[in-house]
Amino acid sequence: MKILRQLLFITIMLFVGTNTTIMAQEDTESEPQKKFDASRLVFGGNIGASFNNRTGYAEVSPLVGYRFTNRFVAGLGPSYMYYKFAGYGTHIYGGRLFASYYLLNLIFVHGEYEMLNIDFGSIVGRKWIQRLPLGAGISQQLGPARVNFVALYDVLYNNNSSQFYATPWIFRGGVSFGW
Repeated sequence: MKILRQLLFITIMLFVGTNTTIMAQEDTESEPQKKFDASRLVFGGNIGASFNNRTGYAEVSPLVGYRFTNRFVAGLGPSYMYYKFAGYGTHIYGGRLFASYYLLNLIFVHGEYEMLNIDFGSIVGRKWIQRLPLGAGISQQLGPARVNFVALYDVLYNNNSSQFYATPWIFRGGVSFGW
């Protein structure tokens, strides 16, 4: 199973890297080369909260990116989460890099590299975990914003090093501005 995941990861990276390079060259040929243009900045991220009498969750993870071409966006952002379960609470912090390439106006491929510092309790202590979610999504323009839905698979996931997450699958929906 591990070899199959590694082979899948290498295949996806080669496919996405090759297509991104070729298509990015095509995009840059049709667009004049410019210096930094603040109008090409994009903003997004995650914000959420859920609490009840036993558990709690809050997250703030803003993202800022740059639209290098009309199809390719890349950027970074900090992450902060708070989890509480049965009286034990922990603060989680870190950051991530991301890249999205729009194959069509509606469909995009997406990848991230994320590092999070998580407190696993007094026995293990704080530990950095890494994630490399790769996947695809759909996006629809609604006025000045885009509504996005994406499905990602963490290719670095394993049961021993990713004790914090129950599954390698990540499903997200949200709104972004400037895309």
